[in-house]
Amino acid sequence: MLRGLALFIGQRRWQTWVPWVLPALLPLFFGAFPGVGSFVHDAYLKAFDTDAEAVGVSAVWQLYAATRWGALVLILLFGPALYGYARHFHLSRLDRIPVLVTLLAVLFALCDWGTTRFVLGPAAKTGTTAVSQASSGNIPSSYYGIEPEWVCVAPLAGQAAEEIPVQGGAFEPARPLLHLGASGGNVVLWDTGADRKSGKDNRTLTLPLSRLRISPTDDPRGTCGASGRQR
Repeated sequence: MLRGLALFIGQRRWQTWVPWVLPALLPLFFGAFPGVGSFVHDAYLKAFDTDAEAVGVSAVWQLYAATRWGALVLILLFGPALYGYARHFHLSRLDRIPVLVTLLAVLFALCDWGTTRFVLGPAAKTGTTAVSQASSGNIPSSYYGIEPEWVCVAPLAGQAAEEIPVQGGAFEPARPLLHLGASGGNVVLWDTGADRKSGKDNRTLTLPLSRLRISPTDDPRGTCGASGRQR
């Protein structure tokens, strides 16, 4: 690729090669914005039926996750490198439009493939693996600032579990839940047990953090007491 880029740049004045090469470097600038990393977190958290905003991923970790977009730079530079070889071997003359259109089509296809193959695809696969680990009673590995942890959760004194507003299903304080994160005064928990109403398992629950007592637990298969600690 480097040889192709050298041929491409050597055959043209800087006014003509910069418009080709500069867009290929955009993923580096694109990834410099913290919010871009949330796409990676969202792909991971989709398996948990939640997103980066809900679990409160910090801007620092979003910025770090955004570095994965750097893989697209190599893919986008493939176009100018290929064109450099084409000009060198006289396969293209006078910047014919069909050649440019073909190269652009190839670049778009490669960009789409690269995004799936190197950025969002691996994140989604890791999320699916994390769900499988949680369903088996294990602790999923951390992922760019997301630190899953098994916890016991109980209402604060004087409150019943039925009084706690919850999104995603019934709140069962008797069993450990997987803590995914918290944001905006709410905590996001993953419940692998069956809902007593729907019978559905593997549910994402969102509850108000200020009304709960949360304690870490080492046994996701155990039982939690009314105090929010494992029995």
